[in-house]
Amino acid sequence: MKSGDFSESRLFNGFPSVFVLPVARAIYLFIALISLLVVVGGIVFAVFLQLSTAGQPRTIAVPPPYQGSLSVPDPPLEALDLAVVGARLKPPTNIGFAVTTGTISTPLKQGTVLGYFTADTANQIAAYPDGVSILGGPDAERFVRALDQKSNLVGLAATPMLAGELAESLRDIKEEQDRTFLIRVVMRDQFGTTSAAEDVAFSLRLAPAPSAAPQPKLDFPVGSTELQKIAGDLAKIVEPAMTPARVSAYEKAQLVPRRCGASDSDQVFLADYRSAVADARFKLTAANVEAFYTGLCDAWKEALQRQADAQEQAAQLVREARDQAEQARASAQAHNNDLLQQHAAWVFEARAYTGVTLSVIAGALGIFLCVSLVLAFLAIESHSRAVRLAIETMVHLSAPGKPADAVEGDPS
Repeated sequence: MKSGDFSESRLFNGFPSVFVLPVARAIYLFIALISLLVVVGGIVFAVFLQLSTAGQPRTIAVPPPYQGSLSVPDPPLEALDLAVVGARLKPPTNIGFAVTTGTISTPLKQGTVLGYFTADTANQIAAYPDGVSILGGPDAERFVRALDQKSNLVGLAATPMLAGELAESLRDIKEEQDRTFLIRVVMRDQFGTTSAAEDVAFSLRLAPAPSAAPQPKLDFPVGSTELQKIAGDLAKIVEPAMTPARVSAYEKAQLVPRRCGASDSDQVFLADYRSAVADARFKLTAANVEAFYTGLCDAWKEALQRQADAQEQAAQLVREARDQAEQARASAQAHNNDLLQQHAAWVFEARAYTGVTLSVIAGALGIFLCVSLVLAFLAIESHSRAVRLAIETMVHLSAPGKPADAVEGDPS
């Protein structure tokens, strides 16, 4: 072999070692580095996915069901009516005199109580004798103050002058007639508040003496029930004398509960009934008792309506409280359900991402191992080529007559 041919052959054989192998190694190293980064990043991402699905979402506490009582509380008290307070400070007004003797047909005895004084006042009239003072008037001498035993109020009794005049009038009377009297008085309530002086006019009914024929005694049973007691008291007030009108008043008084839409045993109505009778006893007469019944029924219906309104308002408050509790509970449950659904969706997605990530990691790891194997082969090839060139060089150098410049031209 010639020296020129050997040099060209060595140059051609060394070309891969000089250019191709370094470039190939660089490319494979880059691929291996990218694969290694993908493996490490995939492992980190897979660990993140597992950690993010390991726990449970932080839910909020669900409020308990409505714990309040479903029973409606008592209606609240209404605001104080200051007019009631002011009425207690006013003096008695509208002074009147209620005659209790009925029709007079026989001469009166001296000291016979004729009736009692009445007045409009929020307080009780002062006890006898302080309740009334007689100041004068055309007929003041015919009367004296006396205690009316039935009403326990200050009344008037007949003086000898009045008893004589009435006896004289009854002697020749042929038909019923009224005799009117006028006196000037002042009244005081239980706290000593004195009214203005007022002229009080009242009449005594005179009638001829009844015939000798016996008259049936009128009476009505004194019942033991509360309603019968109230009816009896009211009948005595509007009809003091035992007459058929008193029996009729008693019977009508017993029908008042049903007239007002209440039962005869309704204790609340009966208590109000008695209070109304006590409050109006000094104003009640046979002429205005129907107005009293109408007013009592109207007041009872208004009280029932106020109670129903208050009951409805209280029930509405209970319903609103229950609805608010249920709404808060439903809102908390919906919030928690939404969190759980989001968590479940994320767990499903994380599992899918984990599978894809593991596939990418496996692929990248496979690529890395393949590239590493190729790099190992390239390293072996480079080492073998270097050893072969070294041996060839040593052989040529050891051959006799080999020019020195041939060795210097060796690319290795």
